[in-house]
Amino acid sequence: ILTSGQHKLAINGIDLIAALIKKADNEIIIMPGSGIRSENINEIVEQTNATEFHTSARISKNSEMNFQKQSMNETLQHSSIDEIELATILNSLYQIL
Repeated sequence: ILTSGQHKLAINGIDLIAALIKKADNEIIIMPGSGIRSENINEIVEQTNATEFHTSARISKNSEMNFQKQSMNETLQHSSIDEIELATILNSLYQIL
């Protein structure tokens, strides 16, 4: 079950996530998600005992288009995976799990 613990960010729903994981008792997987980043993954692991996580490791990037018509007033950004963030999260998990 993917959950943020009934909060916008999983770090704020940490108490409910921990309670769900304890209650699930390895019968089902409770997967924290929403706002999982390298700066909070250690605390989420330590406080919840979760073993699986959902992260987008998202970063906004500007378009590489060479021409943008000024009158269109477009920002032309897209989301992509932040490879450094993802590697940092994985490295943290390898060390703690």
